[in-house]
Amino acid sequence: MRFVQGSYGLCVACGLLFAFCCRSLAQAPTVAATVEDALHQMEARAGVIFTGQVVAVRPLGSNALSPAVVEIDFRVENAIRGCTAGSTYTLREWGGLWAADGARYQPGERLLMLLHAPTAAGLSSPVDGQDGAIPIVGATSQVASASSVAAIGAVAATESVDLRWLAAKVLRPLQYAPPQLHRGVHPLAAGGLAVAADGARASSRESSSSVAMVVAMLRQWEAADAAR
Repeated sequence: MRFVQGSYGLCVACGLLFAFCCRSLAQAPTVAATVEDALHQMEARAGVIFTGQVVAVRPLGSNALSPAVVEIDFRVENAIRGCTAGSTYTLREWGGLWAADGARYQPGERLLMLLHAPTAAGLSSPVDGQDGAIPIVGATSQVASASSVAAIGAVAATESVDLRWLAAKVLRPLQYAPPQLHRGVHPLAAGGLAVAADGARASSRESSSSVAMVVAMLRQWEAADAAR
């Protein structure tokens, strides 16, 4: 009788363990197959999305070296979610995020921001850490002098969003080929980044995309989300 009860208890325990493992696997984030997938996954978790320029950084609190909160003002250029184009958006971050990096944002810097929705205390931060604060490279001076949203949009077509950190999230199998064919560079799957022999990343078509293209893609996803 004790043997039967022990076996039954073991079966129940194994069943619960199996169910827990299945649930954990179901909840585990899907590894992105492309940079577009990685960006889409981050977009789905963001409450605020825009491209903009940092215009001010303000530490708040009695200790300037260890502020309780840091406010960052952005001039919003392209509003995708949770903000308005042409307005000033203020991001309020917990000061502890600045302890290891005292220069998270610099005035004049231009970024594609994917932010978590603000908490009840008004605090927020980029999705996946600083991966959600994606640099924009290109005609910064032209954007600074643009006087309208339309002018900003025209300049955006000549700029790029630096997607190299997102490319690092993409899982790619290495392709083998004789070393002499690579001449020191071993490409990953077709269309992806290349890794130089010393381990440094080389640029590729996936390492950057125009601001206009990325904004259009984000707006398409936003429209699809709103239609659900």
